[in-house]
This record gives sequence, C-alpha cells and structure tokens, in this order.
Amino acid sequence: MNNKRKGIDMTEIINLLARELESALAQGLTRDEARTRAEVAVRSEYGGERVYIAAHPKRARAVQLARLELHTARELSLASGIPVRTVRRLRSGR
Repeated sequence: MNNKRKGIDMTEIINLLARELESALAQGLTRDEARTRAEVAVRSEYGGERVYIAAHPKRARAVQLARLELHTARELSLASGIPVRTVRRLRSGR
C-alpha cells in the first residue's frame, strides 16, 4: 500500500490535508465529517512515518519580539528578558 519514503516534506502532508478538506466540503459534508475524512486520509497515507519538523528557535524569538510592538532594543529587552545584544541580533536577522 504505502512505499516507505525517505525525507517526507511537511508541505506534502499539509497539501494532502488541504485537498481532502476541500474535496469533502465540496461534497457537502459537515466540517466535522470533512475533518475526520481528511485525518483518516493523512493517517492512511503517512501512518508510521517519522516526519522532522524544524523548530527555528531564532525565528520564534524574533516573532515573539515583534508581537511586543515595542520600538527600541532596550524596551524589548526589558519586556522579554532577552539581553539587548541578542535582541539586536534577532532584529537584524543574524
């Protein structure tokens, strides 16, 4: 049934999920029925596979800082508890 794949990309799983949801909703199923159908499709296609999802901690901290909506590195540092130098690095993308 399934061929064991090497290096499954998370976008493949998301695309399959989206296609299944769209198909089920187009057929007039309720949201709960469509969700269940999409989940079953993903589990049957990728069940037992180990998928690596990178965490990107720097990007997560940069998003955390952006949500604070403060302007200076010093304000961001005080609000987040992250050192000023690290705040500057995160804001510059390094």
